[in-house]
Amino acid sequence: MRSSLSNTLRSPLWIAAAAAAVLLLIFSGRIFGVFSRGLRAAAGVLHAPATALGNWWDASPTPDEADEKMLSAVADIRRLSAENAELRAALGYREKHPDALVAARVISESDDASLAALRIDRGSEDGLAAGQAVIIGDGVLVGRLRSVSRYSAVVLLITDSRSRLAVSAGDLTETIGVLEGDRGLSVGVSLIPQSVPLTVGDVIVTSGLEPGIRRGFAVGSVEKIEKSVQASFQSAVIKPFSLGRHPSVVQVVVPAPEMRAATE
Repeated sequence: MRSSLSNTLRSPLWIAAAAAAVLLLIFSGRIFGVFSRGLRAAAGVLHAPATALGNWWDASPTPDEADEKMLSAVADIRRLSAENAELRAALGYREKHPDALVAARVISESDDASLAALRIDRGSEDGLAAGQAVIIGDGVLVGRLRSVSRYSAVVLLITDSRSRLAVSAGDLTETIGVLEGDRGLSVGVSLIPQSVPLTVGDVIVTSGLEPGIRRGFAVGSVEKIEKSVQASFQSAVIKPFSLGRHPSVVQVVVPAPEMRAATE
């Protein structure tokens, strides 16, 4: 009997009748109401994730924007790394030398194309005065203070044409000549006596002849020597140790009171 009933239910006639009944119920609203409520519930569950995904898609950067952000992040990392290296070198210098140093942050470079200079955020309120040496890293001279106001100062770089600085070479104790800038591009020393034993690679340092600037600040190295058999002097092209460096932090060397009194 069960087999007979099963066969009857499986017949095409019964299948068609069942399908018709289901369709009738759907269109009559009995099942459609349940089905639509289920769809609405499912839509409610999916609405929040779908909205979040849509917002993310709209806010996500384009490939060009992503490249720009990545390049900006890399630039920031490099800047911070360079600044960190400068600060470590400055700390090392402080530990090895008794100089009174005032750390300053570089505000900007000169907006005058004819002037190779930096503006820093320290001034007379911090003990700064015109003529003082400005160094970076482990005692590398970048320039000297040209002008000082209450809360800021201008550093004239050694590459500027107005810069003049008495220098010596290597282990020599005497001044060999005056270091002069050349249009902000390079530096050189002229009128060096032929008797001075100068070779390529020699380190050039301050000789201590100027008031307020002691001997021994590293300036650069001899890149080229120009001699003439007839001339009594020789000259040298100097490659500054600060060349290509754009410091964000510098240190101003403030002479001790007894040194300032001796030079006034």
